[in-house]
Amino acid sequence: MEIEAKYSVLNEATRAAIRSLEQIAGHRLTTGQTLHLHDRYFDTHDQRILAGGYALRRRLENDRTLFSLKSMGGVEGSIHHREEMEIEASAPDPEPAREVWLPPALQGRVAPLLGDEPLLCLLTLEQKRQERQILDDEGTAIATMALDNVEVIHSDGPRQQFVELEVELAPQRTEAELAPILAALKQLPGLVPQPTSKFERGLAFASRIRPGGPGSAKVKPHDTFGAAMSKILRPLFIRMQDHEQGSYAGVDTEELHDMRVAMRRMRTAFWIAEPYFDVKAVKKIRKGLAEAADALGAVRDMDVFREKTAHFLEQQGRDPNAYARLFRVWDVEYIRRRNIMLAHLGSKRYAKFKRRFWTALQEGLPDKKQPRQVAEVVPLIVEERLDTVMKHDRAVGKAGLPLAEYHALRIDLKRFRYTLEFFRDVLGPAAADAIEALKVLQDVLGDLQDARVAVDHLRSVIDFGTWEAPEQEHALWSAACVDGEEPAAPSTALDDYLHTREAEIEELRHRVPESWETFKASGVPDAVRGAAAALHDEAEGAS
Repeated sequence: MEIEAKYSVLNEATRAAIRSLEQIAGHRLTTGQTLHLHDRYFDTHDQRILAGGYALRRRLENDRTLFSLKSMGGVEGSIHHREEMEIEASAPDPEPAREVWLPPALQGRVAPLLGDEPLLCLLTLEQKRQERQILDDEGTAIATMALDNVEVIHSDGPRQQFVELEVELAPQRTEAELAPILAALKQLPGLVPQPTSKFERGLAFASRIRPGGPGSAKVKPHDTFGAAMSKILRPLFIRMQDHEQGSYAGVDTEELHDMRVAMRRMRTAFWIAEPYFDVKAVKKIRKGLAEAADALGAVRDMDVFREKTAHFLEQQGRDPNAYARLFRVWDVEYIRRRNIMLAHLGSKRYAKFKRRFWTALQEGLPDKKQPRQVAEVVPLIVEERLDTVMKHDRAVGKAGLPLAEYHALRIDLKRFRYTLEFFRDVLGPAAADAIEALKVLQDVLGDLQDARVAVDHLRSVIDFGTWEAPEQEHALWSAACVDGEEPAAPSTALDDYLHTREAEIEELRHRVPESWETFKASGVPDAVRGAAAALHDEAEGAS
């Protein structure tokens, strides 16, 4: 039985702190060694080994070749419990053509799972490992601590990188001895429990690179709704984790954007599923997801403002010094929001949320007492989402339509689009065409919402020198002029920028009706209705 704790290392400072440790929880750490690991995971084309609850790996470790069959196991907190059969052996050189050689003992274990199907390479992991021993007072190993720089390599060329810390309990040692070590590690900021294995993250990456390939789990018409939600949410959960390190570092704003999008899709999936599966059982998961999404969203909104402001300054050739007041206010608020986000990502609360979520996904999301199948339910959901969108037809283009109405349309479009993305496997080509058409309309409405939010913040900066307007102006100390002095005149440059964003709002208002008519004329609504009806007829025929 393999017992190990796994953590994502979110920033370089944390990685450096781990490297510099000489002792932990009163135990000495050895100097250690650097290992280069080349892992290849194998399965049949229909993933029979994975379906049996195992992962088959061949590892080249410096000058050793290790074969292992690991159970996918369970997770409690950060601790993974997995059955493991490991054999050191040398594969023939060269291997038999079109075959994967396995040691006879391991071949005997996997043969019942394989049937007549040949083994194929699902994915490759390259790891640079810094491995150290944690010793007790007598110099005997309690556990092995490994800091891994991991690179997932896909056959088509794309790569994914992340850093993980593993602490594996030595044979004959107890989890009670491991507990104080893990408690000490929890004190390090930028270290978050990792409920998923490298193999699972690698599979999810492979499925994104090649839809329908390794790691993909297609939604099928006969799936119960709970089973379908598990298939939809599982890759989104792993994608959320893939962007934790980048979001924490804050160097590339697209990392946070991608992490937030994964969360937004998951929240929409839960919202759509409310009538059809046991939402009470996932109440804490939904709450944890909402908290994390809010923390990230507050930062992402400011990233968007900065990106569009930088574009304006460059495009118009403006002097950045004229906008120093805006930059100062933005910096203060951005630091505040990022600190809140970083604290949340490193919190026990976020770790518990991830553990609960992953456990639920492994066990399968719960259906109601009388489960309903995808083919029965999805046509109803699609029709409802489409009808909600089309109800905006009477208002779009009306003079003086409040900006909040455009934002409501954007939200309904996004929910409709996500619905089609979730169930595109059972809706067919019509869903793919509709998704592309919805993106065009959604982008116009997104720009309109961004401009509206920017105008509100610019007015607050000009009038109050704060990122958001105070709800009670009379309570401000500066509201009464000191010694009769008048407030300083607002910046001409900021006024100019405000007027530019206001003009942008009006220009986008005029573009929305045109984009809406293009959407309707594309035939997308009728095509989607036809796909939903066909799925409904399939369900009726099956019954």
